[in-house]
Amino acid sequence: WVGSLIFTRCTTSCIPMCAEMYQLQEDFQDDPDFRIVTTTVDPANDTAEVLEKFAKSYDADPDRWYFLTGTAEDIRKFAVEGLRIPWNADDPIVHSVDFVLVDRTGRIRDYFRQTQPDQMKRMREVIREVLGEKAP
Repeated sequence: WVGSLIFTRCTTSCIPMCAEMYQLQEDFQDDPDFRIVTTTVDPANDTAEVLEKFAKSYDADPDRWYFLTGTAEDIRKFAVEGLRIPWNADDPIVHSVDFVLVDRTGRIRDYFRQTQPDQMKRMREVIREVLGEKAP
């Protein structure tokens, strides 16, 4: 699966990140094992209802593209300890624009910077490699 951090009120980096995730959903629609996990960094505003509406605006397939929220501490812990993404404790809204590729065993395989087109191309190549690996 590919993980990322966003917030729904964002007017800058989250828009192209979500567009990229939509394209990933389309590119890998025929692979039943591929998933996208998008987690908000703004749980005070991004309730489950807000995220559901936001997901629909990107035509997200709810069986393959998950939008998550939780407590601020749970989100920080998931980002820092789970995805190993840098966290701005003073302002969590300032978040990474990296996508994180996690394999079937839960191992982080690589990070890809959304703002660099060559990394977006490379991400697709690595996703194909990971999807081609046998399940443990």
